[in-house]
Amino acid sequence: MGTIFKRSDTWYISYQLNGKRYRKAIGKSKEIASLALKDIEVRIAKQRAGFPVQCKTVVWRDKFIQYIEAHLKPSTVLRYKEALAWFFAFLDRLPRFPIHLTDITTEMLEEFKVERLKKVKRKTVNNDLSTIRRFLNLAISRGYLIQNPMDRVEFLHLSDRKLPRFLTKNELSQIYENMTTEDADILRILPNTGMRWGELRHLEWRDINIEGRLLRISPKKDWSPKGGVERKIPMNDVVFSILAGRERTNGYVFTTGRDNMLHRDHLREKLQKICGRLGIWNVNLHTLRHTCASHLVMAGVDLPTIAEILGHTDIKTTMIYSHLAGDQY
Repeated sequence: MGTIFKRSDTWYISYQLNGKRYRKAIGKSKEIASLALKDIEVRIAKQRAGFPVQCKTVVWRDKFIQYIEAHLKPSTVLRYKEALAWFFAFLDRLPRFPIHLTDITTEMLEEFKVERLKKVKRKTVNNDLSTIRRFLNLAISRGYLIQNPMDRVEFLHLSDRKLPRFLTKNELSQIYENMTTEDADILRILPNTGMRWGELRHLEWRDINIEGRLLRISPKKDWSPKGGVERKIPMNDVVFSILAGRERTNGYVFTTGRDNMLHRDHLREKLQKICGRLGIWNVNLHTLRHTCASHLVMAGVDLPTIAEILGHTDIKTTMIYSHLAGDQY
C-alpha cells in the first residue's frame, strides 16, 4: 500500500514495486496526489495479477526519451536516440507494427539484430540491443510489461576484437616535433595521464594540486566524467613540468580562446594531418588514452592501478591491454 505526504508546499506519493521504494513529486494538490497514487496501485495490482497496463509503443518511446534527457549525459542521450531510431524504423517495416509494448516479441528483436548486423559492426549491434533492453526494463518498472523479451536475446560474441592502437615513444616524439609548443603540451598530457578528451577539456586549475602532484577529475555543473565518479591521477615528471610552468590566465587549464574551452577540432585535424605526413596511421585523440594504458602495462604497472588511473569501472576493460609485449616499445 502506498502513501501520500507533503514537504513544503508539494505533495508526494510513495509506493513499492518489485522490492524497490519509489517516491514522486505530484504538485500542490492533495486530491491529485491521491488520484495519482490510486492509479499506480491499480497498475501494480494488474501487474501482480499478470495483466500489464497497456501502453502504446510510440507513447513509451517519447516517455523514455524524456527520462533519459533528464538523467543521462547529452552524448549518451544522442546514442540512445540513434539506437531507438533504427529500432523503430525496423518496426515500421514489419507486416504488423507492434501497437503496444506487449506486442514486441523476442522474435522481432532477433530479426532486428540480424538486420542491423548486415549494416554495422557487431559491437554497434550490441550497443543497440543494450539500449533496447534498458528501454524495455524501464517499462517493466512502470508496470507496462511483466517480462522483458530482450532476456532471451543473445548478444553477439566479439571474437574479432582487436588490441587497441597505441603509439610508441618514437612516434610520439615525431608528432610533438612537428607541432607548436602549446599544441604539443596539450597532447603530451593525454598519454601521460590517460585522461579522456572531455576530461582534459573540462580540467580546471582548481583540479590541480601542484604540491601534491595530483590531478582531480571531478564533475562540473554542466558536465560529469564517464560513470560520474571523481578520481585522482598522479602527475609524472612530464605533466608536472608542463603544469608547474603554465600561466593561469583562465579557469580552464587549456583553452583555444573562443569560449575559453578546448575544442576537439582544434587538435584533431592537426594531429591527423601531421600523422598522415609522417606515415603514422590509424591515430585519433582517443589513441593517446590507449597509449597511456599500454605504456603503463609495458612498464610493469599492475592492472588494478591502471584501472584506477583511467577510471575503468570494470577491470575487464583494463584486461584488453594485459598481453602487450615490451618489445613493441
